[in-house]
Amino acid sequence: MNLTDYLEVKRQLREYADKVEENKRPSYTAGSDNVLENFIRDGKLQGLPPMQNWLSHFLKQVAAIVSYVRNPDVEPSEPLISRMADLQTYATLGLAVAKDENRNGTGLDPVVPAIVERRSYGC
Repeated sequence: MNLTDYLEVKRQLREYADKVEENKRPSYTAGSDNVLENFIRDGKLQGLPPMQNWLSHFLKQVAAIVSYVRNPDVEPSEPLISRMADLQTYATLGLAVAKDENRNGTGLDPVVPAIVERRSYGC
């Protein structure tokens, strides 16, 4: 795949993920201003901290993608773009949960972009 086609796939995935996230947010937050409300609320119901609750949601998406890869002849319950969009959204939410819990190593401090710019990422 050439770079132009790849960037188009990337654009479509981001647009799809943003739209799905925006549409689902009201039901996940249940009217709260906290976008992490469902991880907090549901975690309490299960006796889990928000980060562990988030992980179960994230892994559900990973498991669905694994099923898609391993079973190419089986019709998936959701299209692959939907699962990939959810994975992208959950990755962002996971980083937000870690930041909200003041965890070390989030990489969200101002030093990291400067480090990334200095590195060479040859493949």
